[in-house]
Amino acid sequence: MHSMDNYYVSKLLPLMAEAGVAAIPNPLINIVLQGRHDTYPKRRGMTRVPELRGAGIPVAFGQDCCMDPWYSLGSADMLDVAHMALHVGQLTSREAMRFCSMRSR
Repeated sequence: MHSMDNYYVSKLLPLMAEAGVAAIPNPLINIVLQGRHDTYPKRRGMTRVPELRGAGIPVAFGQDCCMDPWYSLGSADMLDVAHMALHVGQLTSREAMRFCSMRSR
């Protein structure tokens, strides 16, 4: 969803909310894998967390790669996940930082 056209996303978000879909971005692996073949500017690779939340879609964070051969940096430390999510997602308001800390447990 990070790289989807804004118009498409504006149509998709209400459908996701209506369907009761939740989103669980995995910021550490997402920012490593997505956009890795881009020249500049490089895509960040994490989905649209503020827009998902604004549409009423439940969002949590995860780390799906721990000791994998394609991503050996996964430590299962959810504080690392929250830290990366708030930086990459520019979630730096007090409310957004609280959200990140609560969604990464």
